[in-house]
Amino acid sequence: MVPDGCCVDHPGIDLGDPRFNTSSTPWHTLYRKDDHPRLRRVKAKRDPRNVFRHRQSVQPPAT
Repeated sequence: MVPDGCCVDHPGIDLGDPRFNTSSTPWHTLYRKDDHPRLRRVKAKRDPRNVFRHRQSVQPPAT
């Protein structure tokens, strides 16, 4: 079996650090796959000031 992602119930905060995530896949793709762009649009609409966040939360799109 070849894993193709991460389980959101078990955050791996090291995946955001290129010293530890040596794959060519960004951490947000490992967790959210192709939904990440859509989730960023929702974040911009529902939480534009990024009040609800943690180290691996969806970031609003850059303005």
